[in-house]
This record gives sequence, structure tokens and C-alpha cells, in this order.
Amino acid sequence: MELHINENCVIYFVDKLDPQKAVSNPELILEPDSKEEMDRLYSKFCEKGTIGFELQKTFWGAYHAIVTDPYGISWSLNYSEK
Repeated sequence: MELHINENCVIYFVDKLDPQKAVSNPELILEPDSKEEMDRLYSKFCEKGTIGFELQKTFWGAYHAIVTDPYGISWSLNYSEK
């Protein structure tokens, strides 16, 4: 499901289909507008967070990373070059 806040902000809601895993914290997706903003966000999250997926260019053509912050919230960062 998508919640469009405005033209620059969309919140995505995704079901977790793994019955082995209880989800107690949300997982959020950020899609920055530039590679520089992606690098800045990733760097800030890594200062006190735990890396779940290193920042890298993916097979789907985006830069992607997953980091869990000190409060247990997972942040999926995704930047697609236009």
C-alpha cells in the first residue's frame, strides 16, 4: 500500500510474509532524490546503526542499503538514477 503525503513524499506499507519472524518494529523505506543524499543518509545511519545490507549498486539498477538504527527500526535506502 502507498500513502502519498505530497509529490515528494510517499510512505510504503509492506506485509511481512515470513511466519518464523515476529515483527515488532517497523521497516521504513527512504528514496532520496540524489546519490549525494543517499551517501549522506547511509553515512549518518551507519554512525550508530547496524548494517544489514551494504550500500551497493543492485541488479535492478539502483543503489540500495539496509541499516537498523539504535532503536531497532530498519531503514531501507533506495536511490534509482533517473
